[in-house]
Amino acid sequence: MNALMDAKTNREMFSKIVPKYDLLNSILSLGLDRYWRNRTATLLEPAKGKCYLDLGCGTGAMSLELISKCESARVIGLDPVYSMLRAAKKNFEKRRFGKTVKFVVGDAMKMPFRKEVFDGMISGFCIRNISDQSAVFEETYRVVKTGGNITVLELTRPRNFVIRIFHRIYNRTVLPIIGGLFSNGSAYKYLAKSIEKFPEQKAIIEMISRAGWKVVEAIKVTAGIVSIFIARK
Repeated sequence: MNALMDAKTNREMFSKIVPKYDLLNSILSLGLDRYWRNRTATLLEPAKGKCYLDLGCGTGAMSLELISKCESARVIGLDPVYSMLRAAKKNFEKRRFGKTVKFVVGDAMKMPFRKEVFDGMISGFCIRNISDQSAVFEETYRVVKTGGNITVLELTRPRNFVIRIFHRIYNRTVLPIIGGLFSNGSAYKYLAKSIEKFPEQKAIIEMISRAGWKVVEAIKVTAGIVSIFIARK
């Protein structure tokens, strides 16, 4: 399954929206993005002394959510966009969690980590943007220890017909307009298209299973606007 653009173009696009990225996430989700991340981090059940991978960490919002659940846990944030990681480091410098988090530039399909190094993986709004989504789940399976969990938060499409219509209208009109006012409008047109192209929940579950994971649960949140996929190795 392929993303809508190649990796280089994708990195360039995301690097342009870094300054307003967190603000727009909050505005466009009507403030629900924090709740979604909180629930995803809670479902991972982070434990004292364990090390977790935040895949596609962006500006570090999910890493911060994870550390806030368990301050003695360690987090490695991986992202291909250096300017995103620079913003993440600044965000953590303002807080007392800085020593427990490390940010690394890297490719989700070929991670710079040895086999079975992480106790679990968390990811928020990342998988849609990767050109080979199956490869990501296979690579994640490689770097997570046996018995480890993953929780993946992703934007999806509601199944209810009426809600789905309003969701599509919002994505195709409101997203690019507000995105254009604050940042790069074309990036938010891409966002709408990437949501529409992203596989249905059942297909993602099958993809995760083929990579070797035991899929525990797939949870629809906020009428299916987002889904949280939970699996164990």
